[in-house]
Amino acid sequence: MEFNALESINREQWLQRSVDEAVLIQKKSWHRKLGEVLEKCIYGQAPEQWLIEHHGFTNNPAPYQDVLAPNGRSVEVKTTATPAWANYVIERQEDYANESWRDMAEYVMIFVGSKKLLTYSLEGVYKWEDKRLVKISENSLSTENLISLLS
Repeated sequence: MEFNALESINREQWLQRSVDEAVLIQKKSWHRKLGEVLEKCIYGQAPEQWLIEHHGFTNNPAPYQDVLAPNGRSVEVKTTATPAWANYVIERQEDYANESWRDMAEYVMIFVGSKKLLTYSLEGVYKWEDKRLVKISENSLSTENLISLLS
């Protein structure tokens, strides 16, 4: 699953999702500048917007949550610059799972994205098993296979 954000998603909706998330994050992290937070949100929101527009996902209205799969399962979408950093993303998510106040999504999808080209590819889909993320899929998934995987 690969896409180019500039060619395949609605820029206005993508930017609005990014701004909404940046404002929410910046209110909680007042020491971070809104422009810096927005830049990261724009980069990270592209896969969410793409899943919504092209794979039937919907916005998860709960605060600090990403998307819902077409079957209603909650999905956290993470973006990293290289496949090698996916393990760091996983470790960080597993650390967060130990914080009782966090409401963790049922699944985590990791995308690798180029900040310069705004091209993205799915690194993998992960499912929680005993506070550990287990990879259940590689990147070559059809929409039908992705949806059945998240059931």
